[in-house]
Amino acid sequence: MSTTPMMEVVPTNTPPVSEEYQLVHIPPENLRDWWPIILEGVVLCQKHDSGNPIPEDLYWFLKTNYATLYIGLNGGEYAGFVILQKVENTFDNVPVLHIWHAYNSDKRRVSVSWALDEIVAMARQMGAGKVTLEHSSLSIVKWGEQHGFTVAGVKLAKELK
Repeated sequence: MSTTPMMEVVPTNTPPVSEEYQLVHIPPENLRDWWPIILEGVVLCQKHDSGNPIPEDLYWFLKTNYATLYIGLNGGEYAGFVILQKVENTFDNVPVLHIWHAYNSDKRRVSVSWALDEIVAMARQMGAGKVTLEHSSLSIVKWGEQHGFTVAGVKLAKELK
């Protein structure tokens, strides 16, 4: 039996990743149904990058439409999620689609790889000129370069004790 909650499917107006994989927009009013399912991935994303918002804040961002949740389905079953945010106020006046969180329940793959083509199509459709993401691990640089990303900055931190 599927553990996937009932949902209203809101089309992304982009072609699905494949016949098996698809991204489904989860509107804020359905977030409560999905939150227990995505919470494990949200906590893992937070654990791997402490710069991410805590789960309670992320819930609020999704509930208030500050960010948008897309569930990944593989053959109709839950396969992960991406949380995206359209950023309008950029220095070069080019809207950006920012990937806040990406989680794939198949731990053998980079989380956002399976949905990247559909995310790029969504970005183009909404008039974004860039897709961005941040990660605390430098290993993401090699993956990003293989998928057409360039390093757009470096953030350093020194912990004061």
